[in-house]
Amino acid sequence: MGKYSSKDLTKDLLLLAGLGLVIPVALIAPGLPLAIKPFLKRRHYYPSEIKKTINRLQTQKLISINYQEKETKMELLEKGRKRVLSYEIEKLKLSRGKWDGIWRVVIFDIPEKKRGARDFLRSMLKELGFYKLQKSVLVTPWECRDIVDFVKHYYFVGDYVTLISTSNLEQENYLKKYFNL
Repeated sequence: MGKYSSKDLTKDLLLLAGLGLVIPVALIAPGLPLAIKPFLKRRHYYPSEIKKTINRLQTQKLISINYQEKETKMELLEKGRKRVLSYEIEKLKLSRGKWDGIWRVVIFDIPEKKRGARDFLRSMLKELGFYKLQKSVLVTPWECRDIVDFVKHYYFVGDYVTLISTSNLEQENYLKKYFNL
């Protein structure tokens, strides 16, 4: 079995909390970490690791553990929800099939007070292979509406980001070479 890090355990626990894991009180008798272990994707963790990570996630206000009379519920808090969404963002990829002749241009003017969102959007688009025409104007030949919409909603910057689809761009010949079209 491969070695997994505490980052993997954190991710697994946050994803479980996102599902609203409910554990009957009878299963918690030996302790919460042992009760959670069967629900984890990777089950090699020691109960002490699970307990330490749960405590850290609670301290960081990413999850809450609510002990009730007949059950214990692990819930994702707002900060934890954002972390889980960031895991989803990591999975985003552009599908690079046959080019349909349409350029997708993302233009954004995100205010300074949302600088983190602006920097993240710019770096993510570059990482996905967009070409930077200008500082806040990036282009790709691949369909990207879902990715752009996801980021707009995730960071609440929908009013500042525009996606334009066009069949003509001034630098088209250069861009075709750049994207190997």
